[in-house]
Amino acid sequence: MFEYLMIWMLPRTGHRAMTAFDYGMIAALIVGVIVPALALAGTDLAATFNAPIAEV
Repeated sequence: MFEYLMIWMLPRTGHRAMTAFDYGMIAALIVGVIVPALALAGTDLAATFNAPIAEV
């Protein structure tokens, strides 16, 4: 019975590994959202700054 309880408790003792996995998923989400947003904004900004200045 004691061996069964120890096997059952094993997945619940690895909190450090789960936390590292969680932080990795958060970092991947941030990179997956921010990098494309910056790429789109960079394209728009480049077009804005490279446009000729209109004389008033």
